[in-house]
Amino acid sequence: MSFRDEPLAIKVYTIAVFIAAALFFCLHLQIQQILTIDFLFFILLHILLEHLDIPLPRGSGSVAVTFALDLAIIIIFGPVGAVWASFSTLLHIRTFTRFREMWHKMIFNASQIALSTGIAGYAFIASGGIVGHVTMPRDIFPIFISTLVFFLINTTLVMTVISM
Repeated sequence: MSFRDEPLAIKVYTIAVFIAAALFFCLHLQIQQILTIDFLFFILLHILLEHLDIPLPRGSGSVAVTFALDLAIIIIFGPVGAVWASFSTLLHIRTFTRFREMWHKMIFNASQIALSTGIAGYAFIASGGIVGHVTMPRDIFPIFISTLVFFLINTTLVMTVISM
């Protein structure tokens, strides 16, 4: 379904999530601090994993398997790295083959992932995690909180648009 054919509620919601992610993204422009060969490796790995979608029952979509990598990016590079890596979801092959009919879904997906991972990165720091330095078992709690925050935000954003 094209964006033009979507109900008004979905249009407004999609645009609101995109604006929130764009504002969040603007607060994280300091990528030069993390732009290293290591970070580029994680971006490439993120793009590759994005292509390993797991189909949902009844053909209603798919789920990406990138969360473990997103969590690693949060721990190693922090919220800035998480936000930037999340936008690499736009480099999925779907973007280039089905952009005309699915652009709004791709933009929504990249936006909600950026919000989810970025906020989860801040939850990691707020709960005592130190970016770039993990010590077990001390960091189990910050990792758990970050994971919980990611899934709560991600699930809420996605389920809201699906329920519409």
